[in-house]
Parts: sequence; C-alpha cells; structure tokens
Amino acid sequence: MTELNSTDQNICNDMVTKIAKLARLRLTAQEATDYQENFTELINLFHELDDLDMTLSSTTNRLLTNAQDCRSDSPELTDMSQLSKASPHFNSETKYFDVPQFIEYDNE
Repeated sequence: MTELNSTDQNICNDMVTKIAKLARLRLTAQEATDYQENFTELINLFHELDDLDMTLSSTTNRLLTNAQDCRSDSPELTDMSQLSKASPHFNSETKYFDVPQFIEYDNE
C-alpha cells in the first residue's frame, strides 16, 4: 500500500478548511481535527486502490482522470439579500446559517 506522506497530510488540513468555508460552516478545533482524521482515512483508502491489479478487470473501459486535471472549486460572490427572506436562520451580518441544535447529545 502507498504510504501517506506529508503532502497528503497538508492536503487534508487544507481540505477541511476549504470545505468548511465553501459550506459556510464554522468548525471547532475538535470538529476540524475529527474531519481531518476522516479525510486522512479516506485518502488511505484511495491509496489502497493503487495496489489493485486492474488488468484482470473487464469493467474499466474508461480512463481515470487525475485530480490535477479536474477543475478547482472556487466560490463565487452571490447576491445573498434574498436568503434572509428564504430562511429565518440566515444571519445577514455573518453570512452564515445559524441553525438551532435539534439533536440531543448524551454527555456520558
């Protein structure tokens, strides 16, 4: 299996920050750490795919694209004036959705 290198680790930390920003989420330090660990596990699973012998598979009839060949996500400035009318949870000052907690946590 391909080992996780420091570049992959940096990508995970950057991914957490970028995804949170794109989703307009505020993450606590613990949540960011949890997501970073989840992304790292996901990357490890992709590295396991490197070891698969695809020559025996007849279902791979199309080329796989490198991540570098894909477009990069870039947020666009949008008119958010209508969001406060559409959702009572949109905070027009912070530009985030302040959704009340609805899941109860058991702190045991």
